[in-house]
Amino acid sequence: MDARRILIVILMMLPAIGTVCAADKPIPFDKLPQKAKQFFEAYFSKDDIVEVSVDNPYFFGTEYEVVLRDGSKIEFASQGEWMEVKMKNKAVPLAIIPKTIILYVKKSFPDTFVTSMKKKGALYKVKISNALELEFSRQGEFLRFDD
Repeated sequence: MDARRILIVILMMLPAIGTVCAADKPIPFDKLPQKAKQFFEAYFSKDDIVEVSVDNPYFFGTEYEVVLRDGSKIEFASQGEWMEVKMKNKAVPLAIIPKTIILYVKKSFPDTFVTSMKKKGALYKVKISNALELEFSRQGEFLRFDD
């Protein structure tokens, strides 16, 4: 019976331990993975950085986030691969967006621009300036509107 109580207490404490370990920790830009630094420097200015942080969410890998002066955010996976680019009131740099997605958005929604782009599994989740959310395959093929 005592072993069972101990197990229950341990299981109840795991989420709290994970939350403490998952806290974002500020780091210098130079501590980002090389691939993340190269990506950032290709499309953004280091002068606009407000904060760079590292996060270890529940022991499932490391994530990095760069926050810009205007509130825009760029998230990177543990090896430096970009996961999400979320711009505040301006467009995601066109060079980041696959050409087929750019063409689809320009043709279907001519007065809009991409404000957010996220890699999620085999998909790109794209938000445009009229607040619509679209899903595309990694090949850039439009799949559906996201709810």
